[in-house]
Amino acid sequence: WSLHPAGESLPRDRFVLRWAGPEGARYDVRVATEDLRVLARTFDLGAAAYHVPEDALSGLPAGALIVWQVKAVLPNGERVSSRAFVSRLE
Repeated sequence: WSLHPAGESLPRDRFVLRWAGPEGARYDVRVATEDLRVLARTFDLGAAAYHVPEDALSGLPAGALIVWQVKAVLPNGERVSSRAFVSRLE
């Protein structure tokens, strides 16, 4: 699902996660540290992208690994979860 190469570095002020998903789906996204401490969550997104708030990343050093997962609710009501993806904080 992820449109980012594994381990891609993203800038702290533009840490935008993007993924491919079916038309009409709604998305929940969980963003966490490498040790799975939740940094941010969002629910019921209509777009296949999420801009992680800069303040959610403020305590992390450059180079930190960010783990994220997307859960989709398809138009027919079916729920599908992605595998976990990893991006690096620039």
